[in-house]
Amino acid sequence: MRHYRFFVPPENVSENLVTLPADVVRQLTKVLRAKPGEKITIIDGTGREYECLFDGREQSEIVSESKCICDPEAKVTLIQVLPKGEKIDLILRMITELGAGEMVIALSERAVSRPDAKSAEKKMKRLEKIAAESAEQCGRSVVTKITGIISFDEAVKMGADYDLRLFAYEEEEKNSLDSILHETNSAKSAIIFIGCEGGFTKEETDSAVEAGWTPVSLGKRILRADTAAVATVARVAGALKT
Repeated sequence: MRHYRFFVPPENVSENLVTLPADVVRQLTKVLRAKPGEKITIIDGTGREYECLFDGREQSEIVSESKCICDPEAKVTLIQVLPKGEKIDLILRMITELGAGEMVIALSERAVSRPDAKSAEKKMKRLEKIAAESAEQCGRSVVTKITGIISFDEAVKMGADYDLRLFAYEEEEKNSLDSILHETNSAKSAIIFIGCEGGFTKEETDSAVEAGWTPVSLGKRILRADTAAVATVARVAGALKT
């Protein structure tokens, strides 16, 4: 049986009806060929989901309402220095599936990709769409929040209210990610800072440590930026039982 999931703004949900955006109606009717009377799941981004009967038009009747059980209880945020090309798209898709609540996009000294204001706005809109599609696909009812593009100095000031502030640095010799997670098994929230191609400079790492971040090694091998981001979010999310 086919099962369709779509996000709509919370203001589109009333007591017993959901008003579907025009693009959702178009996808259901023109692309998916959904027939009147088919069940669809509507998510409003607040943690609630609604089973509805699609009537072929904008208005759909709510059959039942429930709290989504797929959303994580722990809070995991990724600060990702903007990598080259479209790697950021892949990172966002995968960390959404893994339960990250927010992705912050930052720049650093070694960041090659530096979009102008117009390009940055376009990129952010595309990422917001990717986040919504990924959340629909994996069954979440809350879309991963996208923040950015911000400077390294702005990013390093973030996270004071998190239990863990993890700064991935390939030259770190004392702290491994696994050891930190093992020592802090009561943590309920974590913010992770991952660099782009080339990682962080020593000066940036010193600045992060001074601001309260814990530098961590991700292992013996040097990982690509996208691999590092996804692997770290997965390990942290697993440790925090998201």
